[in-house]
Amino acid sequence: MIKDDVMHGGVHLPELVERLKMAVVNRGADYESALVGIKDVNRPGLQLAGYFDYFDERRLQVIGMAETKMLESMTSEQRSESFAKLFSYNIPALVVSRDLDIYPECLTMARKYQRTLLHTAETTVDFTTKVIELLTSFEPAFKMMGGWWQQLFGESEGKDGKGLFPVTAEFTADLHSLGQMIQQGQRNLFETMVRFAPPARTVTVGSDWKNLDGLNYLEGKTLDFVDEQAFRGTVAAHVDGGVPVITMDMGELDDMKLGELFYFFELSCGISAYMLGVNPFNQPGVEFYKRNMFQLLGKPGYEKK
Repeated sequence: MIKDDVMHGGVHLPELVERLKMAVVNRGADYESALVGIKDVNRPGLQLAGYFDYFDERRLQVIGMAETKMLESMTSEQRSESFAKLFSYNIPALVVSRDLDIYPECLTMARKYQRTLLHTAETTVDFTTKVIELLTSFEPAFKMMGGWWQQLFGESEGKDGKGLFPVTAEFTADLHSLGQMIQQGQRNLFETMVRFAPPARTVTVGSDWKNLDGLNYLEGKTLDFVDEQAFRGTVAAHVDGGVPVITMDMGELDDMKLGELFYFFELSCGISAYMLGVNPFNQPGVEFYKRNMFQLLGKPGYEKK
């Protein structure tokens, strides 16, 4: 029996391709309707070598350097046979990572069996280990909302060894405290950036006749214009650094938008938790520290047994 982590409902393949910015080399017959129902991926080295015992065809198949080197040692005929056997299974897709060349035999068999073939520039490790979600905003008033979001997802999803680790950052301040790690640290995170419309009241940058700070080139520009360019430059830099970025454009920041955000995050958190197979409405892990603390404080009913 294959033991797996089933994502209830699954994730539609086109949505996954868009989020991870993968290129579609060959669109399979079931591309639009295909579901990735298992959160773990499979490195199909054993299958390309002809071993299919305990093979779970529901998983996304990812080829990296190791599999490519093995295929290099095969003849063209052997590669054709290997890919034919792999594509004869109803896999959601085969992903070739690290911007590695796709063997012609692979593309030929993907077309023959009408399977989806994808390409990504990310390394196999980076592609398969997005374990942190970073929520950011250039709006200072959003800071406390970020703290609420962090507790919501951390407390609801972090069970049974599952869930993304939620982290928040306030831009532009944290572009210095965390920017280096985001830009060039481990490629194990993706970013959700929440944007709002400029405030009703604008502030225009003046000038200094001595230009002591070297900022006179900003004279006449509004602070929200400067903020917008910081946002655009940051998104471009993070994407170039290999961080997938999702932007949420919320429009004007008011009580209506705040309510919409509460509803959106709570609903998406509940759905995401059930897809992971965990209960979003309990917090068993939190109770451990409470029990220990109450024991140490001598609270009645919490004596050590």
